Amino acid sequence: MTLSFLHKGRKFCCSATTTTASTTNNNTTTTTTTTTDDDNDDDNDEDEDDDDDDDEVAGDEGHRPHGRSDGRACAAEARAVKAEEAEARAVEVEKRAVKAEVRAVKVEERAVKAEERAVKAEERAVKAEERAVAAEERAKAAEERAKEKHALEMKKLRLEIKKLADEDEEREEKKKKKKKDEEEEEAASAPAPAPAPAPAPLPPPPPPPRSRMRPPQQQQQPKKLRWKGATKYC
Repeated sequence: MTLSFLHKGRKFCCSATTTTASTTNNNTTTTTTTTTDDDNDDDNDEDEDDDDDDDEVAGDEGHRPHGRSDGRACAAEARAVKAEEAEARAVEVEKRAVKAEVRAVKVEERAVKAEERAVKAEERAVKAEERAVAAEERAKAAEERAKEKHALEMKKLRLEIKKLADEDEEREEKKKKKKKDEEEEEAASAPAPAPAPAPAPLPPPPPPPRSRMRPPQQQQQPKKLRWKGATKYC
């Protein structure tokens, strides 16, 4: 049951529960009605504090308004419940704030770790680049050493070939000298041969006709080539 009334120019609403008990005795019925005020409005509660003077005046007259003390108790209980709920909400808000702060700290830690990993990755990249440059320099140095070694080997090979050619030429000269000495010794030890009679002169050949004659070609003499101490003709 909802009740509304005016007090000091303001309208108040409250819900009331009415309990009716009936007693029958000798054909006489007695009805008792109890009304409980369940008003939870804070404004009404504040106005109830302002009405203490009126309650005292009513007490002087020997009666109090019905259900005022029960309404104040219900309002106080409602305020206590609201205070507990507000406190619980504040605790939840504080918990959420703490969780948010913890998450923020974790996010910051992850960001710091990510930055450290990025720095380490950059350092590794720099070291890798330095190693690549050093490897390239070593490769160039190895190539230069290989070229120098090849040039030295070729020089040694040319010197060895020249030495062998000189040795071959020296052996050929020794052989020629030895052969010449042997021929001279044989010529000195052998008797001188008798001179052969001179052959009779041959008649000159008849000249060919001039119209069909070509000038005689001179026979070319073979050229002497000297190579590594040996004499060759071609």
